[in-house]
Amino acid sequence: MHKDNNLQYVSVVITGDIFKLYFDQSVDLGLIKVNLLNKLNKYKDEAVKLSQRLTNKDFVNKAPKNIVEQEKINYNNLKNDFKKISLIIESL
Repeated sequence: MHKDNNLQYVSVVITGDIFKLYFDQSVDLGLIKVNLLNKLNKYKDEAVKLSQRLTNKDFVNKAPKNIVEQEKINYNNLKNDFKKISLIIESL
């Protein structure tokens, strides 16, 4: 979170362009950050479980291929979401 002329803002980079999002002073960016950190921890826990499952040779060999592929997709999606949320948290 940054302040510019007593207005709170967050800088966000989207495809190389920097945007500043200004907030009313009644917005509690600290609370938003806490909620995002909680979400980040949840995603981290889920990613660890999926990673363990995907590195388990018994699971990979015995589970139907479509299930294994879906778990890989889920893992990659979590990693991408983790990165996005981390960037947002850094900007607060």
